[in-house]
Amino acid sequence: MPRSYFIQEKEALFTAEEDLHQALFAHHNFGHKGKEDFEGIGINAKMSEPHAAMGLAILPYMKDILESRKTLVNTYFETLKNSGIQLLKIMLETQWNYSYFLLYLVMRANY
Repeated sequence: MPRSYFIQEKEALFTAEEDLHQALFAHHNFGHKGKEDFEGIGINAKMSEPHAAMGLAILPYMKDILESRKTLVNTYFETLKNSGIQLLKIMLETQWNYSYFLLYLVMRANY
């Protein structure tokens, strides 16, 4: 399944408040505060220039990419609906980009 690259503008934060600086830094760093300490939930706020360039390059094609993914995912659902495999359940009102298709498999030993 094709993977999309999401882009963002580079931004900067300036503050004289050390607590605010530390909190925001922890959030942009996946919540990490050192090698083994976490300060809550964080995000992946790091993006390289090649990722940004790729995102800009595919932006005009995103509508077609999303439609293609939607068709593929619907085919997966239709093909696997009676297979006994537990499929991903999408919550109502979700705006899904169809990037991933998860399957829940339970392995059973043959004893």
